[in-house]
Order: sequence, then C-alpha cells, then structure tokens
Amino acid sequence: MGIETEVIKKDDYIHFKLMGEYPGKDAFKDFDQIIEASSKYDCPIILLDCTDFKYELSTYDRYEIGEYIAETYGSKHLKIALVGNPKNIDSFTETVAQNRGANFRMFSEQEKAIKWLLNKKP
Repeated sequence: MGIETEVIKKDDYIHFKLMGEYPGKDAFKDFDQIIEASSKYDCPIILLDCTDFKYELSTYDRYEIGEYIAETYGSKHLKIALVGNPKNIDSFTETVAQNRGANFRMFSEQEKAIKWLLNKKP
C-alpha cells in the first residue's frame, strides 16, 4: 500500500492529510503536493496530518525527513505543524528541520498543532 493524500483548505490553513504506509524515501515526492497546495491557495500555513499514516522510522529516517523538510520548505517560508502518533513524535526530526531553517513543529494532538500554527496560546 502506498501513500494517499487529501488536501482540505480551511479558513486559515491547509490541512494536508497523509494515509497509508511510509514507503521510505519515495514518500518525499508526495510531500511536494504541500508546495503545490500552498501556492494554489496562497496559504503558507500547513497542518500535516499523519494520524492515519503508518510509519516506523529509524533514527536515520528521522534525520533525512528533518533535512528534507528544511531544504524543501524552509526557503518557501511555510509554517508546518506535523501531527501524528505519539510514539513517532520526537524532538530529533523537529530539531534537525529547525536547525536548518524550517518553521516546523511536531505534535501528538491536533488541537495543539493548530493553536501553534495560528499563534494562539494553549
């Protein structure tokens, strides 16, 4: 099973939902849809919803994802919150992306992710 994506334009952000299973580095091509949706809707605020996405990541996978996020989205001035399964949320991927210039955070609760995206205090 590969990746399925759903793009939902909300009032203040784009809800980008990933479903399926992580196929490794090949998944990165599906993430390019984030840039397309941001341009299409003229909206730099992205909720990357991985709650229905199955993935087991090694430390190296986490590093590569953080690096990819920074290289791909950092220069686009996108603000991205990833929400996913608590067992897969860690500070390593977030730190790698942030240290390379991405405006990126990871959350296990969608409400907290949206509050951060919209700069609202929890």
